[in-house]
Amino acid sequence: MTPADTPPKTEPSRRSHGAKASQTDSEARAIIDSEERQRRIKTERLRQARIAQQATEIPAPPKAKPKRKAAVKA
Repeated sequence: MTPADTPPKTEPSRRSHGAKASQTDSEARAIIDSEERQRRIKTERLRQARIAQQATEIPAPPKAKPKRKAAVKA
């Protein structure tokens, strides 16, 4: 292999642990915020679909309560 064919060696990152933790934290928060936004959008979409469905439904008549039998005295 010639030196032109070998991939360049990369130096390990010289960032501090705090910088790495900060970057990881910000990336995790971005993912969490994105998922929360998607969940809110889905919830609102489902809510609108439920409201539209309920508006077109004919409500069922209320069920009559069963009558209680009088206690038999002996």
